[in-house]
Order: sequence, then C-alpha cells, then structure tokens
Amino acid sequence: MAKSFEELDKVCSQIVSDTEAKKFAPVYLLMGDEDYYVDLVCNAVISNAFDDDSERDFNQMIYYGADVDADEVVTAARRYPMFAERQLVVVKEAQMMKTLENLAVYCENPLESTVLVIAMHGASADKRKALYKSVSKKGIVVESKELRDYEMPQWISGYYRSRGLEIAPDAAAILAEYAGVDMSRIAVETDKMLKNLPADGKGRIGLALAIPIGANIGGIGTPIGTPPNVIALGYLKENLGIEIGFGEWCLKMVPFVIVMLLIAWFFLLLFFPFKAKEINLEIKADRKKDFRFWVVAVTFIVTILLWLIPEKRTGLNSYEVALIPFAVFVVTGVFSKNDFKEINWDVLWMVAGGLALGTALMKTGLAKVLVEAIPFATMPALVVIIVSGLVGYAIANFLSHTSAANLLLPILATVAAAVDLSAFGGSAALLVGLAISTSVAMILPISTPPNAIASSTGLVGTKDMSKMGIIMGVVGLVLGYAVLIFIGF
Repeated sequence: MAKSFEELDKVCSQIVSDTEAKKFAPVYLLMGDEDYYVDLVCNAVISNAFDDDSERDFNQMIYYGADVDADEVVTAARRYPMFAERQLVVVKEAQMMKTLENLAVYCENPLESTVLVIAMHGASADKRKALYKSVSKKGIVVESKELRDYEMPQWISGYYRSRGLEIAPDAAAILAEYAGVDMSRIAVETDKMLKNLPADGKGRIGLALAIPIGANIGGIGTPIGTPPNVIALGYLKENLGIEIGFGEWCLKMVPFVIVMLLIAWFFLLLFFPFKAKEINLEIKADRKKDFRFWVVAVTFIVTILLWLIPEKRTGLNSYEVALIPFAVFVVTGVFSKNDFKEINWDVLWMVAGGLALGTALMKTGLAKVLVEAIPFATMPALVVIIVSGLVGYAIANFLSHTSAANLLLPILATVAAAVDLSAFGGSAALLVGLAISTSVAMILPISTPPNAIASSTGLVGTKDMSKMGIIMGVVGLVLGYAVLIFIGF
C-alpha cells in the first residue's frame, strides 16, 4: 500500500505498464477519496485487456453498483472466456452496491481467466472486513487518497513531465491554487488540450496564448468581469458620487473588448501561424435539463436583464441585483455547502479589503497626505491620467490585478476629487482607466492566473508571452484611454 502520492504514482504507473504487457491480477480493488488513480488503473485494465473488439464483445461486462448485486457479478466472474485468453468484469461506482461485501467469497478464490475490477469512487472498503482482506491476498488494492494543498504543485509538475511537457514551479503553484486538489480535472483538461491542439509548434503556441489574452481582455467588458472593475466603480460611487450603470459600462467597454480581441487575433496569426487548415474540437455535454438547469438558466437571464435595465425603472442597483442569483441558488438548493467551499473567497475578501482600506485612508486623512506628497496639483490633468495608467500597468504585471487596483485606487480617488479632469473624461477616466491598465497587464506568467495556466502547458515560453503581452498592453492603454477621454462615461 502506497503511503505517499509519489509512491502511489509509482505503484499505479507499474500497474499500467503491467496491463500494457498483458500482465493482470485476478482482482483489483480501486478505492479512495480521489478518483484520479481509480480511473487511471480502471481505464488501463479496460483498454489493455483485449487485443481486438471481437474478443471484447464477448468477454467484457461493465456494471454499475446501483444497478447490480453481488450474486450477478459473481455469476459473471465465474464464467469462462469465449475465444479469448481472459474475460473482464468491471463494477464501477461499486460503493453503491448494497451487497458489496458478498463479493469477498469470490475474491478469496478468483478464476485465473477472469479479471475483476471493483472501482469505488469517493469511498473506501472497510479494511476490517472480508472483501478488503481477500483482495489484499489474491489481487491488488489501490487506495487513492486526496492530496493535500501543499502536495499539488509537485504532483502537477510530475504529471506534466509524464505528458512530455514542462511547467515552471511558480506556474504549478498558481495552477494548484486555482484548481484546488482536483487531480482528475487537471489531467482531463490537459489531455483535452493536447488532443485538440494542432501538431504545428507555432500554431500550438498561438492557440495556448489566445486563452489568457481572451480571458484578461474579456473581463473588461462588464462591470463584474474582473475585480478592478468592481473596485473602481465602488470608489466612483462611494467617494465621488458617480454611478455607472451595468448597461452604460457594457455600451462603452464591449466594443473596446471586441476591437482588442480582433487586434490580438491579428498578431497571434502573424507571429504564430497555423499550418493545419482546420482544428476539430469535440465537446460532449451529457447534462440533463433538470430542475437545477432551468433554475440557473432563468436566473441568469433575469439577472442580466435587470443589470441592463436602468436603476430608476427597477429600483435596484447593480450590487443589489448581484445578490439575486445567490439568494435563488441557496433557496432552491442549486448551491450546496460543497459549492460554497469551491468559491474563491480569497479574491472576494481581497476586493472587500481593498474597499475597506480605501475608506480608512479617506476617513483618517492618510490618503490626502499621500496625495500631497506627490505634486499632482502641479501636473497637467492629462499627465496625471497617463502616469496613473502607466504605474498601474507596471505594478499589475508583478502583482495580481486586484492587488494593484487596491493599492492605487484609494489614492487616485483622492486625486480625482482634487484635480480638475473634466477636459479629459473626468474622474471616471482616471479610475476606470486604472482598471483597464491593470487588466491589460499580461507580460509574465505570474501576471495573471490565465497566464500561469497557459505557461503551465509547457507550450508557451516567457519570451512569446512577453512579446504578446507588451503589444496588447500598449494597444490596450492607448485605445482604452482614447475611449475614456474622447467618448467617456
């Protein structure tokens, strides 16, 4: 029994190698909180049990625990193979079988011509009972325990190496932070990416870069698309009495995002051209349209409509509307306690902390002291706007976008109240411009989580990311401030 994930990984790798060499144990008991290794071994046994489909058709039986009992499985396992060396009997989700322990009778004396796989997902057999003890003696037991947070970066690095990829330690750490300890999710998404990417090297780089660029720029399109937007709007409303509605923001920023994406598309094709004429992506969705599906669909549509309708007609501001999905999902049971655990509370608390910091700076007078230490009053209004954008852009490439916004917006809110910016888009140009400048900062793998994930694929080098990041940053700053100054809110 493996005691650590490194040992478990070696054990499972050896089992997979044995199945490829047609060496099978008579019984496999796969169990544990983490499904990744359970599925890895189970799929390896299924894939390698037979040489061709004709053997598989007659000798492979796959059951599900909720639909079968132990007697039926034992009867199937005691049959002899037809025109093949072995037969395969697989019980998936075996923890759902009410008579699971009754399989112990067969496992004590299994047939050599049968391979029985008992796969338990998110559960383990009782080690004190007969089933576990009998499989331990006659077959192989794999217990896939959930990794701890601090183990995930190392596991991610090892997994990427096994797929012929490289990942920087920092990128692995960031990927682990945002993906949690869901090993299966990381493995599935990585394999899906490798399967669908074209063979051409440059094309692969361009496609891998397109995702973080789209994610970083796309968040600018709505007030809730990225935390800096929310923070900037909060300061405009609370400190300067300026409120920008959801629809008004989208009316100005969505066209900006579209133009930015078209520019990104042009440069990606210029620097990283594809040789393949087409890329085939197959996305399967087996989600049933049940009650939860319709609750989410209707709530989504209603929420968007309420954001787009002016506040004076609904009596609800955008912040109050944002609470509607939360309330509906809790009341209807769409959100469970496990879903709450998956929410990225760190980001939410960072946003709230930033707003609290700004309020404290205003009320204590510290913001005024900081502003007076910099000769903003002697600077031309346009210079104030440009300098703030450049500083925000520079800081956001090394800190998170949210941290950069939290650091600078309290100070800029005070500057906006003290400096006449009416000729250049007003206070909104200063604060919203800062939000845009932080969002287009994407030079390094550590600049944003999407950048880190793209870097973690091993397909994107820092040089390529920096080249595209600098281009999109310069274009974004120029175009963004042009929209704010000449069109404005």
